[in-house]
Amino acid sequence: MSAYSTRSLAVLFALLALQSRPVEVPAQIPEGEITEWIAEQNQCSPDSIRISSLDYFDFAGDGRQEAVVNAYTCNTGIAGPDVSTVLARGPDRKLRELSIPPADPKNLDTLFGPGSASLSVYNGRLVFTYSDSSGRQAPVAIWYKWSGESFVVDEVVKSRPYKTSYDCSRARFDDERAICYVESLASLDLQLDALYRARLKTLPDARRVSFRQEQRKWLAVRGDACPIDAQWVECFTSYYRSRIDQLKQE
Repeated sequence: MSAYSTRSLAVLFALLALQSRPVEVPAQIPEGEITEWIAEQNQCSPDSIRISSLDYFDFAGDGRQEAVVNAYTCNTGIAGPDVSTVLARGPDRKLRELSIPPADPKNLDTLFGPGSASLSVYNGRLVFTYSDSSGRQAPVAIWYKWSGESFVVDEVVKSRPYKTSYDCSRARFDDERAICYVESLASLDLQLDALYRARLKTLPDARRVSFRQEQRKWLAVRGDACPIDAQWVECFTSYYRSRIDQLKQE
């Protein structure tokens, strides 16, 4: 065999070895690839995608880190990110979403007004943190753990109600329930109730009847005066303070 043939065979074997060598896939999914996937799924231009947070963690324990993504797309409204997901690379090397069970509505019953939710990873667990227009820090957080095939709920942490002049566990209307979960409003409710009861004791019997009716009317229209929207805390604050000042002047 000639030296030329030997060299040719060596080159051929080298090429075959390169072709048979598996293509290395990065342990972390590149941000650009994530952007392209989100754009395709939401029928948006990649230029319109804004990733607000991106974390990595190896939930499956296979040495490759899944991507925990929150992003804004061309479909985003006035709330927070409209994409919150966990992306993994499938056997075909394409990106796929890992299953996260939807939140039970009963776990979100202490949220009031417009809000948003976002995903993050903390100490190896996935957490969905919910916000609303109350100004509270993380009023609801749902924690998940990896089961081997999907995420399952591990823990639900909800903010608790504050003491008010009424029993919050029996509150039926949105305004009653919402006031229970904002400390400043609950405090104003207690202040008003104490002032009302103290004033009631000083009134003659003839005036007490009309005074009670006035207070009941004020309570009855409270929800209509302050709908649960983006500014409901400010509205209730003003509404309570106005009534408190009124009682102090009587």
